This record gives sequence, structure tokens and C-alpha cells, in this order.
Amino acid sequence: MAFQVVSALVSTTLFVALALPAALAAANPAPESGQPQPPSTQQTPPTAPPSRIDPGIQKAPDTVPNPKSIVPPPVVDPKMAIDPERPGGPAHPKPPSPTDKPPMPPR
Repeated sequence: MAFQVVSALVSTTLFVALALPAALAAANPAPESGQPQPPSTQQTPPTAPPSRIDPGIQKAPDTVPNPKSIVPPPVVDPKMAIDPERPGGPAHPKPPSPTDKPPMPPR
């Protein structure tokens, strides 16, 4: 039974593969060779004008920034600062000393 199903599918596939291109060629005959085919004039549609609502990204004018608008960095005490890129620094922060712990309430 499986052989009959496979055979029917193969024959149907071959029929479609061979008959369909021939049917399409008959439906759309080629123009006669005696008459020249007019050149196809495919024109591109005109470009749309830019949107008034969203002009898109525009290049900012080349201007010099106002020197008064520059914010200076804060003054940092070098003794308090830690450079994370400097080798040899502590891997973990130091735990608080035992004297800094709050007293335990009496039991």
C-alpha cells in the first residue's frame, strides 16, 4: 500500500513539474519576432519632499562652546582618593575595627 501512495505522489509531482511550465508558456506567448518590442519605460517615482513634522537628524553648526559653561572637576584630597587602576591596592575594603561596633544590649 505504501508503494502505491509513493508511486502516486511521484507521478503527480512529475506531471506538475512537466505540464505546468508548458501551460504557462502557452498562456503567455512570446511576442512575434517581426515586431520590435517597445522599450520599457520604468520611471522611478519622484522623491518625497522632507517632512515638516520630523526633519530628521541635522548637523549641528560648528560653534565654539562658551568657556563659562564648562564645569570644573571637584577638588579631591589625594589621601582620601583610591585609584582602582593602581596595582597593589586593597582587594577588599577593610572591615571596621572592633571598637567601632555598637555595644551589645545586656541579656
